[in-house]
Amino acid sequence: MVIDLMKHRLILSYEELKRLERVMLRKGGSMPMREVTRSYGIPLWIVDRAVQGGWVKTYFRKPPGRGRPSRIGEFRDSSFANLPLRRKEIEPGFSGRHRRFALECVYTAVERGSVRFGIPAIVDVYQNLYQCRSREGARASASRLMKRRDVQAMRQWYFAKLNREVWKDETMPDTISGIRKRLQEVGSERADWF
Repeated sequence: MVIDLMKHRLILSYEELKRLERVMLRKGGSMPMREVTRSYGIPLWIVDRAVQGGWVKTYFRKPPGRGRPSRIGEFRDSSFANLPLRRKEIEPGFSGRHRRFALECVYTAVERGSVRFGIPAIVDVYQNLYQCRSREGARASASRLMKRRDVQAMRQWYFAKLNREVWKDETMPDTISGIRKRLQEVGSERADWF
């Protein structure tokens, strides 16, 4: 399975849907999708998610005579529809850099042993990953990263994988609540550690 690191960023939010609605209603409710993307700067994936949700209907119209067919979008009434979540309600996914840091921390802890694992090993991991100039800066940044809930959750997931509490080939969920839920499903006590 391929991990999609951008999947969490391509969730349609309430604010993006309302912006699309304002733009399309300004033009009478329907307009070419090319104009939406070029003139108003709305990415095409927002339109595609709105079509999947049923808020926008698209069809192709060929101009009279010669010319390229246009993809026309028509906004439907969204007052009774099941609206998407607001941007602040969508749980963010994990950063690829934080994911790599958590993985390297866990493997360093296993390689060096749990007794010797501490701040020096975390600083070494941070320096190896991010090529920072000073050890003091690396120490401050590494300790700051270790306090983040997403890094703590990812570390517990990787420890659970190494202890065979979850399947070895199982992909990590994209959110903190997803990791907690999966660890609770398998009966791991690590779900309560972050």
